[in-house]
Amino acid sequence: MLSSGAAGVARHLRTGGPRPNRTDDHTLHLWHLDEAAPPFADSAREPAPMTGLLNGALAGQKAMTGFDSAISFRASQGGTPGSSDLRGAILTAASALANSASDNAPTGFRYAGGDGAFTFELLVRPDVMPQDAEVIALGLISMDGDGSDRIFNFRIEKQGFLAFITLPHCGASGGGLASIPSSGPHAYKPGEWFHVAVTYDGNAGVTNNLKLYWTRIDAGARQANLIGRGTLSNDLNGNTGDFAIGNEARSFPGNAEGEPFPDLIDEVRISSIARDPSDYLFVPELSRRSAGTASNADTSTSKQGLDLKLSDVLVDGSPAPLPAPGEPLKLGSGLNRLDFDFGIEPDRIDADVKLRCQLEGIDERWQETERGMSLIYQALDSDHRVISQASFPAVGRSNGWETTPEDSAMTSRSEPVYLPAGTSALRISLSSGSPDTTGLMVIDKLALRSPGRRHPRGLAANSTSVRSCPRPPIPHPAGHGREPIPRSPIS
Repeated sequence: MLSSGAAGVARHLRTGGPRPNRTDDHTLHLWHLDEAAPPFADSAREPAPMTGLLNGALAGQKAMTGFDSAISFRASQGGTPGSSDLRGAILTAASALANSASDNAPTGFRYAGGDGAFTFELLVRPDVMPQDAEVIALGLISMDGDGSDRIFNFRIEKQGFLAFITLPHCGASGGGLASIPSSGPHAYKPGEWFHVAVTYDGNAGVTNNLKLYWTRIDAGARQANLIGRGTLSNDLNGNTGDFAIGNEARSFPGNAEGEPFPDLIDEVRISSIARDPSDYLFVPELSRRSAGTASNADTSTSKQGLDLKLSDVLVDGSPAPLPAPGEPLKLGSGLNRLDFDFGIEPDRIDADVKLRCQLEGIDERWQETERGMSLIYQALDSDHRVISQASFPAVGRSNGWETTPEDSAMTSRSEPVYLPAGTSALRISLSSGSPDTTGLMVIDKLALRSPGRRHPRGLAANSTSVRSCPRPPIPHPAGHGREPIPRSPIS
């Protein structure tokens, strides 16, 4: 027989309303923010309590059902609303702000795993729309600073974007930018509670290794709502700066804490892995995937190893004899197109599998495999190196497609892209996919536009039309399933 308390726990494990996080092997920091005053305890194994409740930040506020209390950041103590001199409410690791390294996070403060992977997440309840907030941006979690200690900023832009921004001293370039939903079950709405997260899988340089999530708590979701992807060129280097929740901490003449979040923040967690979309507090515990399944160190995707085999090589579209194991493929002189076909026995896979490849001497970074067609944007530095990249795949049939492009309706779609500091050129490519991809994709009136004066070097790419139509698939070797494509990458 279960006691009433145990029965309550059992009900939560099966169906559950959201409950506070518990520490696990991947928890680096966990602040429940339940205290009435600082310090705010860190429940992790190597705790770093938050000691600075500053500029009018108010603890002990009513939290979401099932949680004790939250902190309000809707306050300031001087400065001009909407300007960089605003002294907005903030919660910091240091007990006071300073124009020096004295307010940096403590020595040994970790915000990523040994392989570079991380998840930053928190609960938020805004009380205004982003564009109506009298702030530069709506701060979530940041590691910024006053000198050579600017690492990252995770925040909401006034234009309605969720952004993860790499700063000059983090050792990486790139980032992520995504439009927060304005309709549907996860639409931004003042007075509602949302779970917000960014994950990085530790695979440096691989396209879309960063993911952004925005999930309304009351939507009953069984996994986090993915709203966008981005790319980090390298792992964050682990350097520390002014760690803050609900704002950024950059105190020097003419600049203060100008990005206070407009209302409540609760339950902030930093993890050493890219957590699975189901591994969050709003999902019943028995429905969550093990946290380790999201780590790039996980090797349990196959019963006995993937046993990936080269099944075919095409030279200029014609099959070439496969060399003996351990022997090289020899070609005559001249320019050739090479296509490599790999296969895995279906009964050897018991989990989702994604493949990536890198041709030594050709590819600077790992390339993620994707089905269908895609539009790819790449931000280049002055040496034409890729410093930020995102891909918008197209799989399936677009709404409005009839028979030909001429008799099909064109629809508009807008996607945010991220241009880091140091961007000197933008390269946009349209890929027709692998040779056995069939279909048709049409793009018209592709444009790049700035969403506003203040933005994190991000541009919204807009095209008034991307239409696609699948054709019957062509034959392919047994064991290699293909699907006709596309939808629109951007329109």
